[in-house]
Amino acid sequence: VLPFLLACLVLVCNQGAAVTSLQYYTVKLLQDAGLSNTLANRMNGVVMAALTVATAVALPFVDRCGRRPLMIVGTAGVVIGHLSAAFIYLGLSNGWLAGGTAAGCCAAAALSCVCFFFGVGPGVVAWLVLSEMMPDRIRAKGMSIAMFFNMVVAYLIADQLLLVGARYGYAPMFFLFALSSTVYFLTAVFLLPETKGKTLGEIERMWAGEPAEVKND
Repeated sequence: VLPFLLACLVLVCNQGAAVTSLQYYTVKLLQDAGLSNTLANRMNGVVMAALTVATAVALPFVDRCGRRPLMIVGTAGVVIGHLSAAFIYLGLSNGWLAGGTAAGCCAAAALSCVCFFFGVGPGVVAWLVLSEMMPDRIRAKGMSIAMFFNMVVAYLIADQLLLVGARYGYAPMFFLFALSSTVYFLTAVFLLPETKGKTLGEIERMWAGEPAEVKND
């Protein structure tokens, strides 16, 4: 039960970080921050490159540093990126910031921060660690149910982001993403076990509270 519930929580928070939805709407978000269509598309390329580069950089460290450190660093950075974007769009909505190239580039930097740190942590680690944690006897059904919740959250964010942005501004959505990412960070710190160097059998015995097998030379 515990690894199943943890898998559901991780996958909900994984989508709650909203990186998938941001990939759909980055150009629109940057245009609304004041960038021209051409510059918004160029900055969109920068944001997507941040995600790609971070993923490539993080891959060699999955087995060197472990899963939890990457998740902790990654989710912390995602929180910072979302909060930065939230305050930028809050400033734009309330007239504290003027829309234009400067505000748009700041928004692009915040979104790049979100995507970069997502690539460092959840983007590389989440699916790996969940497949390792889930006991063999429930892996297929457990991951299917967890994936269902993952896709429900993905749909709700993709469906509502622009509607909420048009009515209330984008700041509330980014504060919500920051809250979800904070839960993700706390999950990584306090609930997520380190599976580095463990076999699937050892991980399953860990969840069952059984001692690891002693290997004799």
